[in-house]
Amino acid sequence: MPRSEATRLICTRKHERLYDIPTVIDALAKLKSTGRKFHCTITCGGTRWEENKTRAKAAGLQEEEVTFTGNLPHQEIPGLLRQADIYIASTYFDGTSVALLEAMASGLLPVVTRINANIPWIEEGKTGLLFEPGEVDQLAEALAKAMDDTEMRKNIFEENRLRVDRDANMKRNHDRLYQAFEEIVAKHRR
Repeated sequence: MPRSEATRLICTRKHERLYDIPTVIDALAKLKSTGRKFHCTITCGGTRWEENKTRAKAAGLQEEEVTFTGNLPHQEIPGLLRQADIYIASTYFDGTSVALLEAMASGLLPVVTRINANIPWIEEGKTGLLFEPGEVDQLAEALAKAMDDTEMRKNIFEENRLRVDRDANMKRNHDRLYQAFEEIVAKHRR
């Protein structure tokens, strides 16, 4: 069940150009400038890890507000997701993101970019919130809304867990794919 106060944020994307961690950092700095209290965990490593840590420090973000974990074993990620309230991804482009599906399955409210890969999964206000890639102000506004709207978080918590189980269950999808292949082969044998 979602907590009444949503102050724990998480981003599990790599520190590479395509994942646009600087937009996340700048949006967090904007939130801080409005007096909001939060803690954001940014996992993974990458070629821009040091650069992003420097950017956060220059933006006035303190260690109690942002933690950069570096690379972690994947088995540690579910525990971090369970501790969070809101999932952030500012990716410019992607395929269906396993990180997003993991966050949704954990009941987090996703705040992610409006890109083709996310649109099938995120229905504005119902399964998450969307913002345009690179738009710091939009991300900051969406994060503020996610933090403030307890009822939306509660509904999303329930909806996303069901949605991922229904539409992203690997075993179930494998069985569906296998059945479709069998039907195709049977048609061609006739």
